[in-house]
Amino acid sequence: MYLLLSVLIQGPKHPGINIDIFLEPLIQEMETLWKEGIDIYDGFARQPFNLRAIIFVTIHDYQALFILSGQIKGRTGCTVCVDDTVSSFLEGSRKVVYLRYRRFLVEAHRYRNKKFYNHFDGNPEFRSTPDRRDGHYVFNMVRNVKVIYEKKKEDGKKRKRDKAPIEGVPFKKQSIFYKYLPYWADLEVRHAIDGMHLKKNVFGNTIGLLLETSVKTKDTYKSQ
Repeated sequence: MYLLLSVLIQGPKHPGINIDIFLEPLIQEMETLWKEGIDIYDGFARQPFNLRAIIFVTIHDYQALFILSGQIKGRTGCTVCVDDTVSSFLEGSRKVVYLRYRRFLVEAHRYRNKKFYNHFDGNPEFRSTPDRRDGHYVFNMVRNVKVIYEKKKEDGKKRKRDKAPIEGVPFKKQSIFYKYLPYWADLEVRHAIDGMHLKKNVFGNTIGLLLETSVKTKDTYKSQ
């Protein structure tokens, strides 16, 4: 197994879904390594062999996950539920949150029946656990999504892509991985969150909450 740093984005801006333009040469080479392979020489065994390779996971933060997969973050930003995401918008903190996580509990769990406002969101949870959205399910949703990269407005400014091209499909594009890699839909985990960002953010927010620092705490007046 080898780790390959394919793209390093510097500065506060990112290319958005146009990242597929930069990745296309790499993905085309990976397609060749999957379908045909390349003949190379093994210096240890002292004999030639046909080398084949696959991309079995991408590692990045959440921002890059939505860029690579094309999924629209926010109200439909759950990578597990996808089109069955249940979200709420908090007016005070101006944030989208996912409060219906109790539906992942077993059907008879006592936490599903809490009706008091001092427990969870104050409502009982009767929804069942959503079915797993695997790679084939996602591919069937995005296979007809067509986008034009680097499309601009008449005044020369870039067009904002804050809505899905197809109504009801929470994706802005069909990922370039689906386009070139026939095995991509068969993978159990296609995009993974790197531990550095995850641990840093969780640790920073937790310590900020415990120490009541004004920068990192999430327990603010607006949030309450």
